[in-house]
Amino acid sequence: MHFNHALTGRERTMKKERLAFLGPEYTFGHIAAIGVAKRFLPNGFTGHLCKTNSAIIETVASKQLNWGVVPVFNSLADVVIPSLDAICKTWQNGKPIYFYGEIILLIKHHLIGLPSVDLRKIKKIMSHPHAFSQCEQFLREMEPFVRQETTSTAEGVRLVAEEKNPTTAAIGSQAAAEAYGLTILVEGIHSDPSNMTRFMLISNKGDHELTGNDSTWITFTCANTPGSLWKTIAPLAEAGINMHAIHSRATGPNSFRFSIGFDGHRQDPVVKDVLSAMAACTQTLFILGSYPKDVTGGKF
Repeated sequence: MHFNHALTGRERTMKKERLAFLGPEYTFGHIAAIGVAKRFLPNGFTGHLCKTNSAIIETVASKQLNWGVVPVFNSLADVVIPSLDAICKTWQNGKPIYFYGEIILLIKHHLIGLPSVDLRKIKKIMSHPHAFSQCEQFLREMEPFVRQETTSTAEGVRLVAEEKNPTTAAIGSQAAAEAYGLTILVEGIHSDPSNMTRFMLISNKGDHELTGNDSTWITFTCANTPGSLWKTIAPLAEAGINMHAIHSRATGPNSFRFSIGFDGHRQDPVVKDVLSAMAACTQTLFILGSYPKDVTGGKF
């Protein structure tokens, strides 16, 4: 499976990169893969489909492939926990992967089914768990029905096409509906028209060089004592650095792991000083990577 763009003469002589993303084709991960490849893999790429985002991360961490694309945050469903958990695990196991680039996609979910389906007769809807959470307002009005979770939105659409059951529908993209010959029964069922997902291009080679308009992600643990988290993140505020994401994850009865995204590049002298001060307040601290911000608005 190949996804290409117009190549120059020099580029035609260079080898395409292999890029892992969530399959089957026409997932939002597939769309994100095309977008990040246009920005960061100028020679085109050969797609490698994985069944889960965790499998993408393991594929890159084990160096079967050098590149992958995974979602890390959604504006409605918050942090994509399986992605961050798997990424942190690679660092704990001594096989780190890095954030190399991002693309922010505006996510448009549609209810998809066979042509001329009566919505009142739908008994089952299939999709990825995050798609369900992003469409709750619409789905409450559709109840009662059975929810069947699938490994991706496109997989749910594929299954509807395969089963040919008029009482079954899926939540997915317009591209998936068209690819599998199905109909959009209801357009734009996501709860918020500004619904967006941040996808990250991950690499086992290291992160991106400084560009002057960058973000950095870190993950750390600190003592479970009063003020320990505040002391750890205070250097960011003191340096005037903005955090654009923070997430906590329990790692035991009285222990937590924190993941933070903030403006700036780890190679910048100010950010270097901040990271040094933060490290002095933590038990563990991993710099997941620095990369250029997506300023395209998801257009590519």
